[in-house]
Amino acid sequence: MSSEALLAVLAAATAIYTILPAERRLDLGLRFTIIDWLLISSALLAILYIKYFPVLDALGITIDLGPWRWGFNPDNSSFLIILGATIGIWVHSHFWKLRPAKMRRFLALADELLAVKNYSHLLFLIERHFHTLVYVYAGNFSRARIYRRLLPPQRPIIQEVNGTIRIESPSESRGLAARLKGFCAKPFAKAKIEKEAAQDIIRHALTDDGFVSSLVSIRPYFGLDIVGIAFQERFDFQDLFFRALLQDPHSIVYREIRNTQNLVSMYRYHIPDENRLLTFYLSNPKVAETMRPYKPLGDFALSELNRRKRLRQDDDYNGPLGDFDREGAWRCSIHACIRFFNIMVTEALHHDIRWHMWLYYFPLLAKGIGENANPWPDVELNREWPTPYHFLIYQLFQAMSGWLGESSTLPPARWDALVTNDNTEHQNDSIPKSTALALGQSLKYCLLCNRLDSRFDAYILEIALNRLKELASQSKTARLASVLARSIKRGGDSSRGNAQYEEALRCALRKTDPILRAEIRDTVELGSLIRATFDSQVD
Repeated sequence: MSSEALLAVLAAATAIYTILPAERRLDLGLRFTIIDWLLISSALLAILYIKYFPVLDALGITIDLGPWRWGFNPDNSSFLIILGATIGIWVHSHFWKLRPAKMRRFLALADELLAVKNYSHLLFLIERHFHTLVYVYAGNFSRARIYRRLLPPQRPIIQEVNGTIRIESPSESRGLAARLKGFCAKPFAKAKIEKEAAQDIIRHALTDDGFVSSLVSIRPYFGLDIVGIAFQERFDFQDLFFRALLQDPHSIVYREIRNTQNLVSMYRYHIPDENRLLTFYLSNPKVAETMRPYKPLGDFALSELNRRKRLRQDDDYNGPLGDFDREGAWRCSIHACIRFFNIMVTEALHHDIRWHMWLYYFPLLAKGIGENANPWPDVELNREWPTPYHFLIYQLFQAMSGWLGESSTLPPARWDALVTNDNTEHQNDSIPKSTALALGQSLKYCLLCNRLDSRFDAYILEIALNRLKELASQSKTARLASVLARSIKRGGDSSRGNAQYEEALRCALRKTDPILRAEIRDTVELGSLIRATFDSQVD
């Protein structure tokens, strides 16, 4: 190969490297090892040897291998060496995983990318080397295991000598065997530094708002891989993850919730496999119970209500409903929270989860909506849902009524554990009873806010009374019906009544369907409890 051709090859290699995407160049830099440099050095030395063979031969420092054979000559041999080295480097860099020894360099690069807000490149590197980061983070690589095995105990030894407490450092108490192990562990001591570097990479990235927002925009489902690993930072990451999802009305959480509308029973939704976020958290509700996604969702919805509260008259959720119930709701974070809870609690109910799944966020949402509600003058209050806030309140009550209705389909054998008594004390391991109490609390907040109009107060009360009637008609749910009746009467879990709430409840009862009132009073087989709860309040 002539000098011109060799220079052309080197120029082409440089040009190819230059036009590679920046993240690919960064990845290549992390993957390059001593083996790759040896291949490049060996190829370069071999080509130089062939090129300057006449000079070296004249100096007498060549190896006599005889004449060229089988058609090889200096030109095609040089080309073959370049080709072989290129293939070797590509194969090695493509299949060779990132080594733990590279973690400190990776950490420096990650911190640099975070500092300049180059989140997409860092995301590419973390996703590409995620499995390596996971096992180095956990210390599951060979050097770390050997180091842990050889490392002597580091905890101080506490002894009592002649009534005096003596604390010895490990160095004072080690015997010959321990000292020998410590000496043997020194070559593997870098494993601890490498593990800490991997932990720093994960911690710095997963707790950075900008990085998480970039992940949600570019590779949202990679977030599920992160949440599925027992990182110490995964709950902090999950909070940022859901916040970023809910801030973007075009994110996967809104899309998947909208795509989950088919029912498999009266109130239970079918979760399609392609809805990977909902499938991850809700197809097995034990994941939701462990990971607690309801907290970032509920907190975000409450913060959104607080934000809108500051808007006062500019809050468009107090304006006419328009197409909010058909389109706008699917881009509303409060509605997304309600729907997520609806699917989650229903699945938890069917999977016998003994925890209320923090459905008590619903009374807080009802209270927040009630405080924000202040319909604009041009709102038609005689409509079923005059404003978006009215529609959201309806969704809250419909979801809670659905949980109670779905619980009535559970086998009778589970009911003794589901509702142990008919008082209004909390039973946190029971979704049906917790729902009955939450419904009463929500009703109290809505009736006392005096902002939803009396017709709508009666409307949401009828949702609760219709569910009460159905529960009372079945013997297995009679105890739950009793809890619901008391919860409606007392406004949740209060041990005593609230005079102001009872007056608001009487006003709402007077506007409910007379036939429904008669059925509650005369046909529900709950005897004195139902009569004592409602007779004095029915006109």
